[in-house]
Amino acid sequence: HLDVLLRMDFDQPLSEKEVKDVTLLVSAAAQAGVRDLVSVGTNLIVSKNAARLAREYPGVWATVGLHPTDVHSAWRSDLAEFKKMIREDRTKKIVGVGETGIDLFRDATQLELQKDVFKAHIELALENNLPLVLHIRDEVGNDRSAEIALRVLEQFGTNFRGVMHCFQQSQVIATEALARGLMLGVDA
Repeated sequence: HLDVLLRMDFDQPLSEKEVKDVTLLVSAAAQAGVRDLVSVGTNLIVSKNAARLAREYPGVWATVGLHPTDVHSAWRSDLAEFKKMIREDRTKKIVGVGETGIDLFRDATQLELQKDVFKAHIELALENNLPLVLHIRDEVGNDRSAEIALRVLEQFGTNFRGVMHCFQQSQVIATEALARGLMLGVDA
């Protein structure tokens, strides 16, 4: 989330100054031994910002997606734009689809909408042979979001790749996710 390191307003395209400020972040990462960074899309504007940073900087890559807490009734138009972005990505700097998944931590009222958007993201990833960046969140100690997400993934067989980032679920979920070929991202 390079954009989060620049500002907390996600509803505007990055300014020229902000794009140039990323140089400091990329340099600091390189000094720490990090050669590659993935800037993750969480809505249409953030996805476009991530793709722009990926085009501007060697070693910066992007994903495109709609975070489960950002789902909205016009999500299909965002998905169409994500498809176009991937199709027009001549440099192949868009390397994944997401963040996507199920988030029941703050609001469980949009579960069905989250599931529909999640399925569309899975289809987009499969169509383009891209991995998924999965956002699965619930109260710590509660695996409901993960169980729902794994059931949704099950509908698509085993042809997908991806990472469950910020993994905080149980050993049971970890074992099932790993058996499906998913990676687990664990924050320090």
